[in-house]
Amino acid sequence: MATERPAAPRRSVLRWAGAGLASLVLIGGLATAAFAIERVRATDDNVFRPRRVTVSVGERVVWRSTSSRTHTVTAYRGGWSKNTTLVEGERTSFTFSDRGRFRYRCMFHSTLSDGRCSGMCGVVVVG
Repeated sequence: MATERPAAPRRSVLRWAGAGLASLVLIGGLATAAFAIERVRATDDNVFRPRRVTVSVGERVVWRSTSSRTHTVTAYRGGWSKNTTLVEGERTSFTFSDRGRFRYRCMFHSTLSDGRCSGMCGVVVVG
């Protein structure tokens, strides 16, 4: 047999509604902040996904290895310095403070000839 619950006082309902709305705003703000960090995956098929990332000046890019293979994130053009080796599950990051195109590659799964990269290569465009 169902029992009827007494109606909640109006003030209590408004308090709960306000708390729920505040929670949604807070969660939405956190989600927005989380998207400011671009993530690039180093994969088993020896590619960076995505190969090209576009961010604003001051944003941080995070590379994460989802691969059972060892990869590197190694800068080769754009006037920046980065050379980190990643094994499965590891991350590395870089905050870009200047505009430009910053190219990187995996030393194990790419070749560089006449300044051109083939294989596991990527670029961060900061604008």
